[in-house]
Amino acid sequence: MKPILLVLSIILFFITVTHFAFAEDDELKSLREERIEILKYGIDSEVTEVIMSLISEKDKNFKEEVYQVFHDSISPALRKAAFNYFKEIKWDGAIEDAKEIIAYYDEEREEVVLLAISYLAEHGDDESIDLLLELIDFEEEVLSNAAINALGKTGNPQVAESFLEHLEDTRYPTTLKPALIRALGNLEYTGAVEALTDILLDDDEEKSWRWYACVALGNIGAPESLPALEQAFGDQDTILRSHAVSALKDFSGSRVDDLIIQSLRDSFWRVRVQAAGAIAERNLRSAVPNLIYKVSRDPDKPVRSASIEALGKLGGKESFDFLREFFKGERNPADLRLSSLKALVEHDLSASLEIIEVIIAEEWEKDRSLILDHTCAQLAGAENPRLEDLFAKFLDHKSVTIKIYGLRGIEKNNFRELRSRVEELTEEGVHRSVRKVALSVLESL
Repeated sequence: MKPILLVLSIILFFITVTHFAFAEDDELKSLREERIEILKYGIDSEVTEVIMSLISEKDKNFKEEVYQVFHDSISPALRKAAFNYFKEIKWDGAIEDAKEIIAYYDEEREEVVLLAISYLAEHGDDESIDLLLELIDFEEEVLSNAAINALGKTGNPQVAESFLEHLEDTRYPTTLKPALIRALGNLEYTGAVEALTDILLDDDEEKSWRWYACVALGNIGAPESLPALEQAFGDQDTILRSHAVSALKDFSGSRVDDLIIQSLRDSFWRVRVQAAGAIAERNLRSAVPNLIYKVSRDPDKPVRSASIEALGKLGGKESFDFLREFFKGERNPADLRLSSLKALVEHDLSASLEIIEVIIAEEWEKDRSLILDHTCAQLAGAENPRLEDLFAKFLDHKSVTIKIYGLRGIEKNNFRELRSRVEELTEEGVHRSVRKVALSVLESL
């Protein structure tokens, strides 16, 4: 999770628990019980808030309750929130509802119809494909565009053939052709390579079409498109160069490896970001020194962040040693330190726990510590048997935030040995928000 997304998730979480903390209940309920009650009986804004919290937490345990809200509600905001929840947890229980929404599109808000189309792209059946195909020639171009994008995720070859015909049809709206280009790439349709190559190499073509064609050819990965992609690699259009680097990542050969590594020198920061990602995907460990330099010295923060992520994925002693030292460095930007922490938690947690514990100890007594909050948040989402003592320590912190992260970590790792510690946090005198979460954790242990 990017630092800004993590911050937003934390803010959303605490808005939710603070709201619950001031609810006027005679009897304290667990967070789960209270959420179920709100989903059943709450006003629209309360229900939406709960669903957004479930999305943030990726909590799959409320499928039936949210579906009932979705099925019964006439509120566009609630139906939108419910669809987003189903998509987040990858639940396919609303397929028939999505079909009905599309069939009666004029009775629904456009944003809900668009979500139904997107939902069917991930969970639909053959009937759904036929329904979406009808929309690509629809009078409402917004819906046609969404249907094309959705069908691009199906992998259906008949869909691809239809898309190529529409792309080459001069009568078909040009405003929809970029979506067709992207979809042909997502479908990995080799039959479209010639048409897409022509678009890519045409200097007089609309810039965005060339960008999309470049990406599409990379997704298809046909060897015959490699010369065109290499040509785009040296184009004056900086955006096209960045797409070309990304497109090359799936092609084999030392020539391609060298081009990607050399892209770390490109003057345009987006090219360097794409190069770092491609290096990680191709597992080019020879580029570790290049990436370390980028983290330490690159003038653009997105490049530094992408290079940290790449080092985490590449792994190895040199990468992890550097990331640990970078996380320790108090003079390093806080957001980049947290990026390095994320990489370590995801890829080398056991070996990094000692350093992480040192940082936690240094920040423990500070009244406000962004590093401590984010470190605890990252650990709360991790699974590792060696985290048990740390999570027990979190329960002793004066901050409600840190206590709740400890409880979440205990729940995720199912540390039953800490059940008695959790029970202590359900007693009178403990902050109400902590008690609610503790009760919910006890239900799952």
